[in-house]
Amino acid sequence: MRKHGPPPGGSVHVGVSGGMDSMLLVHVLRELGHKLSILHVDHGLRGAESDGDRAFVEAFARDAGIPFAAVEADVRGRHAEGGTSMQMAARELRYTAFRDVLANGGVLALAHHRDDAVETLLLNLMRGTGPSGLTGIPQETPLGAGKIIRPLLGIGRAEIAAYAAENNIPFREDSSNSDPKYMRNRMRHEVLPLVEELRPGAIRTMGRSLAVLREMVDLERTATGEKIARLTVDGDGNLYIPFTDLVDGKAPLLLLGAIFSDEAHHPDELAQLLEAVHARSVGAKFFFGGREVIVERDHVLVLKAGWAEEAKPISISVSAGSERSYSWGTVPPAEVDLGTGMRTAWLDADKLQFPLTLRAWQKGDRMRTVGAPGSKLISDILTDAKVPNHYRAAVHVLLSGEEIAWLVGYRIGEGFQAGESPKSVFRVEAG
Repeated sequence: MRKHGPPPGGSVHVGVSGGMDSMLLVHVLRELGHKLSILHVDHGLRGAESDGDRAFVEAFARDAGIPFAAVEADVRGRHAEGGTSMQMAARELRYTAFRDVLANGGVLALAHHRDDAVETLLLNLMRGTGPSGLTGIPQETPLGAGKIIRPLLGIGRAEIAAYAAENNIPFREDSSNSDPKYMRNRMRHEVLPLVEELRPGAIRTMGRSLAVLREMVDLERTATGEKIARLTVDGDGNLYIPFTDLVDGKAPLLLLGAIFSDEAHHPDELAQLLEAVHARSVGAKFFFGGREVIVERDHVLVLKAGWAEEAKPISISVSAGSERSYSWGTVPPAEVDLGTGMRTAWLDADKLQFPLTLRAWQKGDRMRTVGAPGSKLISDILTDAKVPNHYRAAVHVLLSGEEIAWLVGYRIGEGFQAGESPKSVFRVEAG
């Protein structure tokens, strides 16, 4: 606790469920002279038992003269919204409460211990994991303006139980901790005892290995961060990864994992991208969260984030307005300035069919351009304009009814241009 706890005598928030681990954490922090406040998150999942936990912790805090606060988490309501399990809903709401407590800084201590970390490591390995998952449970986690600390991570469950008994530390048992429907409980009550039976002391050994893994991951993050910092980013925010970093590099999966750490993806997708690089599958595309990734001739191009949002159509009414990087509205004919280039469209308002639709161009799209006979595929127009493949996904078209009135940045559609004496001009500008 002296090694991994808060600075001596400092103020500490403590997350206390009423179980043995958290009650021991409060006891030891008091023994070390810290000024404490207790936070209890009531998940409301066990009826009277949950109420009893809250009452128990509140009474303990009152008798000990420790400030107490409780937060009610509507776990069932969050779960009913969909997209998350009951356990994940509980965790989300619990960490929301922790974030609120740390909004102005400070430290929140939680009672995760060595056996919890080993369980987490094994569960992560079963699901598949990257560097972060190899650390089990981190010693510290930045949150809000403060941080969460876990001073008991080096202490095993048996040691905690022995200390609690020796010091008559009161606590309550959570009946859900023995429910076999939860994977973690089966890991705790079935797998770890078997591991310990096969190799006595294995849990302690794995806990020691976790400490080494945490240091290795810290070194990996530093090295990978330095490599990412050397990669080229163009003026539009697109990232270039040379094949040499992926084919000849010593840790290509770690590099890719770090680059896409903030994007939703499956680990297999990183392997598939790497396979495409080795096969030189020029033109192969991948999507990681909000980023499109394209395999080029000698590099991988990672387009700036937000392609999914930018791909959503925009409906444009005759009234002035703006959305994302576009703005529009009716202007007097005298304001027409063709010198602004093709990032601004000056259109004959009387020829337009409102509402207009602004969307990404699609395969098979055609348009009649000003002064050219017949119609032409948008793909051919972009080829003639020598637009690189990796920029084409971001090109938009403005539709009036079923016709393309403007290929944004490149061409105006025949019949939609503001002529010499239009009665009304509709201007659309791309930022």
